Amino acid sequence: MVSRKITDEQISASHWLYYKPRPSKNQHYRPQLARLNIESSSGGWCSEDNAKYSTQYIQIDLLKNTKLTAIATQGRFDSHEYTQAYQISYQRDNEKKLRKYKENGKWKLFSGNTDNKGIVTNVLEHRIIARKIRIYPRGDEFTIYCMRLELYGCKWEHSKSDVASYTAPLGSVINGIDTRDYDAYDGTKSTSKNLIWGGIGKLTDDIYGEKSIASSSTSPWVAYNINKPKITFVFHKKRLIRKVMIHVLSDDRKINTFRRALIRMGTSDGNFSTVTEYSSTYKQLNKVGEMAVWIDMGEILTNRIQIEFTKSTEWLLISEILFSSDDYPPKRILPVPTVNDVAATVVYQTEPDTKDGEDLLNNHVTTKMGDATKGLSFPIILTITLVTSALFIVLTIVIYKTYVKKKTDHVVDSRDTVPSPQMPVIDKQAVSLLYDQQRMKFHTNTLLQHGMYIQSYNPNGINS
Repeated sequence: MVSRKITDEQISASHWLYYKPRPSKNQHYRPQLARLNIESSSGGWCSEDNAKYSTQYIQIDLLKNTKLTAIATQGRFDSHEYTQAYQISYQRDNEKKLRKYKENGKWKLFSGNTDNKGIVTNVLEHRIIARKIRIYPRGDEFTIYCMRLELYGCKWEHSKSDVASYTAPLGSVINGIDTRDYDAYDGTKSTSKNLIWGGIGKLTDDIYGEKSIASSSTSPWVAYNINKPKITFVFHKKRLIRKVMIHVLSDDRKINTFRRALIRMGTSDGNFSTVTEYSSTYKQLNKVGEMAVWIDMGEILTNRIQIEFTKSTEWLLISEILFSSDDYPPKRILPVPTVNDVAATVVYQTEPDTKDGEDLLNNHVTTKMGDATKGLSFPIILTITLVTSALFIVLTIVIYKTYVKKKTDHVVDSRDTVPSPQMPVIDKQAVSLLYDQQRMKFHTNTLLQHGMYIQSYNPNGINS
């Protein structure tokens, strides 16, 4: 709030002081002024008459599921108005249900301020996983309550896997420590059935247990001593699930990791089929302390996963179960280009968004830049292809003719500039005489080789 990472558009309220219908809505005490330490304008958000509007609230939209750990409040700047107490409710993404923050089974009433200057911070005993949070002013000192506030928290790792809820055994008390998944779980709980369903709690709160079972007054572990405990997870929509991590504890002979885990995928009608069976290794069964066991499931498409554990000892302690998964179908990363008769525009695929109000979740599938929604049609693609081919052919012909012309010109220039070699004039008579002499010499040599005598022949008719 103070850093303004939460924008004014994310802050709203059901009512505020001197609130009037549009267009003359009074802005002097608007909810956007409810930032801690703000001193501008009226110096805070002020409610309407609480006796008249007992359910009025201020709401902050965090845009995605976030883990909230604490809330700080302050009275209105430069006044004597503040909020004595408050209660909170919250809502997760893709849900319509508002959940009350409870402790010990009751809607928690938080202590507020006693003056307008001091800051009172309330740390939540159990983390809230929410996208939207509502704060309801309470008290009997005033009929109008003013408030400045701040929210503390961090990102929720399980938002990547889009977990909606899980169904599991309630858990047990071990060594005098209550490890039941009761107060942290925000769904339906039944002690008689030893079952919880329709919400999330310790197994998805991003709190990983250590070697000690208890942490201060609470325990991050859930202890199961029933035979073959089953935990079923439901996701908001079908996802490609690849791996699951189970954070377990092993510290003595009575507490150890599971011997086997049978993983099944299910459908909305309650039927499940086996995906894989995992057996813990010798090293895992003999390790002392907390550990993370990763199970590879390949790649399965489902919105329900059931894990059935076979214990290796009397007790199985789990503090966190985390899934590695992807959206299906995969989200588009690059914008999709589109064309219409006027200009090129871009259509971006976005996450479903919501609007404020009682029906808080109205999904919007896409957000558009411009009004175009048409893609490239087949005639346009065919025309582009034909024109491109024709231009390529013409360009090829032009290049070839230019090359042939240059080569022809080069040959003609060479004939004009290089003189032809002169052929020598041959004397036919000299050639004939030389031939006769060579012939006579050949015959003479032949006769001498055979031991024969021959009188030399004189072509002029004279004997030698």
